[in-house]
Amino acid sequence: MLKQQLAASELRPNFRRVRTSTAQRHVFPPVAARGEQLQSAELLFRVGDRFLRLSTDRPEIRGYLKRAYARLLAADSGERAGPVDSGRICWVDAKSTLTFDGAVLPQMDAPGGPLEAAVRGAARLFGMSFRRMRTARAVYAAGVARGSNALAILAPSGAGKTTLLLEMVRRGWQAFGDEFILLERQSLVAQPFALGLAIRESALRSCTDPRVARACADALVTSEPDGARTFHGIDVADVFGSGALAEARPLTHVVLFEREAANGPVLEPIAPAVAALRILPHFFIDDLAMPDVWETIDAVARFACYRLRAPDVGAAANLLDMLPTG
Repeated sequence: MLKQQLAASELRPNFRRVRTSTAQRHVFPPVAARGEQLQSAELLFRVGDRFLRLSTDRPEIRGYLKRAYARLLAADSGERAGPVDSGRICWVDAKSTLTFDGAVLPQMDAPGGPLEAAVRGAARLFGMSFRRMRTARAVYAAGVARGSNALAILAPSGAGKTTLLLEMVRRGWQAFGDEFILLERQSLVAQPFALGLAIRESALRSCTDPRVARACADALVTSEPDGARTFHGIDVADVFGSGALAEARPLTHVVLFEREAANGPVLEPIAPAVAALRILPHFFIDDLAMPDVWETIDAVARFACYRLRAPDVGAAANLLDMLPTG
C-alpha cells in the first residue's frame, strides 16, 4: 500500500551495505509501552538498530504518526542503544515539506490534506532510516508465521498482500506486518515491523471478517481522486487479539505471490537463485554491487522458495495452509 502512495523512485528499497565484525545476533532495542510517549513534543520511533525522531507542524500529522506507528514508539529515556535520525513533516498550501537530519527534501504534492502528507511523508522518512540500518535489511514484503514456519510474501503493489495477511491471521497465523519485515543479516531472523495496516476500500469489500469492518469504521481515511478510500492505522492486535502479533524468529520461506486466475491456484517450488533475483528489488539496497547479490543468493538459499499463483486470497491462503511444518 505505501509503495503505491509514493513515486517509484521514492519508495525503491535502499540499503547501504555495511560489513559487520560480529556473528552474534543483534538485539533490537525495546519499544515503549503504547501511550507512554504520546504527550511528548516529538515522537521517537524504533527503526531496527536505530531510531527516528519525528516532529510536525500539524496535529493531524501527529495524530496519524501516533496511531499508525504506535507499536514502534520508543522510550525516550536518554539511554538509547543506537543512533538517532531526525525528520520533520510539514504541510502548507497542498504541499508536503520534509526534512531529514536537517536537509530539506523536494516537496511532494499532497492535495488530500495533512493526512495524505503524513502517510506519504512518514513512508519516505522511515525509508531513509531503513537505508542506514547496519545489522539488518528491510524487505518490502508481508510476513506471517505459524509453528516453525515464518513466511515472507512478496508481491507487486495492489496484488493483495494486506488482504492475504488478514485472511492468514483470521486462520490462526501471526503477523510480522503487511509492508515490511526486518531481516537480520547474520542470523536471518525476521523481526516484525508492526506498522498499522492501510486497507483499501476494495480490499475491505472482499474481507469477510466483521472485525475488520468494525476497525475500519474508526480508522483514519484518505480518498483517491476517484473517491476510493483507504483506511489507515488498523492495528492487527486490536482486531484479532494480542496473539495475532508474531515474535522474532528465523525466516523459513520466501513466497512470490501473483494474483492470477488463468493458471491458478498453484504453489510450486522455485530455485533459490531465481527467488534471490526476484527479492533483490524488495530489499532496501543502496549502491547495489556484486557482493550484495552474492550475499542475497547465499541467504535465500537457506529458505524454501515458492511461486504462488491464485485467483483470490482465499485460494492463496488454502495453499499456504498446506505448507509442511518443519
